[in-house]
Amino acid sequence: MSHLPPRRVFKNSLSQWIISIAIYMAIFAFFMWYHEVRGKDYSLWTTEKCTAIAASITIAMALAMGPLSRISQRVRAWLPYRRTLGLVGGYAVLVHVVLVLFYLNTLYPDTVTSTFDLAYFLEHWFLTLTGILSLIGYVILMVTSYPKYSKKLGGKRWLKIQKGAYLLIAVVLVHLLSLGKVPNWFVYFDTFDKPFPPGSFAVTMICVALLIPKIIDKLKPSDHAKSGN
Repeated sequence: MSHLPPRRVFKNSLSQWIISIAIYMAIFAFFMWYHEVRGKDYSLWTTEKCTAIAASITIAMALAMGPLSRISQRVRAWLPYRRTLGLVGGYAVLVHVVLVLFYLNTLYPDTVTSTFDLAYFLEHWFLTLTGILSLIGYVILMVTSYPKYSKKLGGKRWLKIQKGAYLLIAVVLVHLLSLGKVPNWFVYFDTFDKPFPPGSFAVTMICVALLIPKIIDKLKPSDHAKSGN
């Protein structure tokens, strides 16, 4: 077992960063194609959506590695990528926020500003709240993943914060559901008018599936808490 990587990694090699970015870009490209097949022409709107979708899935993948690594040594060999996948997904979330709040407003002032003005955010307060909470949570997790801040926090406090990532994904899922896309799911499964279900359905199901190992791991009696996750 000594050849296996440690469960906690605070620094990563360049190759690990490159591979994690490549995984994110592969997911992003897949969902760009996914939306094109569903009849959504390429646009910055689609780009913004796929940025968020790929970020959510990448972060969920990173979280799934923890419980899965206790089942499979092959998964444990990928544990060093857990940090880079989480950070790449977190940075993509920041890109998503910038696109929604600033960049798209500049490119499409008549459409975006009139649609997503202050009144919109106040009317859709729950969607806005879950979005803000998700952003704050991602920033905290990203900052505390760096050695300088993890040392200041101490092992136990750092571990509690990092475990909050599972709750954060739940908030993200609520944020996705708050977009009001669920009725489109029922329309699709009633008509099957597209080759694939809506992207919001796909990302929700993928994230839920990736969280199931953690739920099972939490419910079964074990002493895995000693292993650090």
